[in-house]
Amino acid sequence: MGRWEAEIKYEEYRAVAREVALRFVQSMPVWNSADERAAVRLTDIDALCLDAWRRSWRHKEFDWDENAAHFKREVDRFELAIWSGEQLCGLAIGRVSRGPDNVTIHFLERRSGDTPLKGRIALLATETADRYAKILNKQRVKLKDPLPDAIVTYQRLNFVLVETIGKTTYYARQVGD
Repeated sequence: MGRWEAEIKYEEYRAVAREVALRFVQSMPVWNSADERAAVRLTDIDALCLDAWRRSWRHKEFDWDENAAHFKREVDRFELAIWSGEQLCGLAIGRVSRGPDNVTIHFLERRSGDTPLKGRIALLATETADRYAKILNKQRVKLKDPLPDAIVTYQRLNFVLVETIGKTTYYARQVGD
């Protein structure tokens, strides 16, 4: 299989993971209204997404132009843009392990300030990574170096500290059924 075919195959896997995760999360009681639920879209990180990030995010924890360029080299990468209507609310990107172990989210960021999906970005991102990991027959979803302020949120989503390698920490949870 050539690179082009592999890109198409993995983008189809990511699209299925986004669709299934969104349906699952939208069935939870974390939504204020049907309109709010209907406004949510999950996409890949494309040029339109990066343009929205550059234009509308005042505080930028990570350089998403650099992240996207770096991770796009890997055809099986995990990537996710989280939207409410036309507002970009969150971004996540990471790698897939070569063996059966994991999908690792290397970068996950919520737009600062009061956004429509505040409090749900980590849930949407980790559930999407979980579905992608399941499609790829991986055992765990990992978070690499989560921001200290977000650790409590991840712990509520069943992530636990699994290892520290030098200054790098990893939190993980088993892939759901």
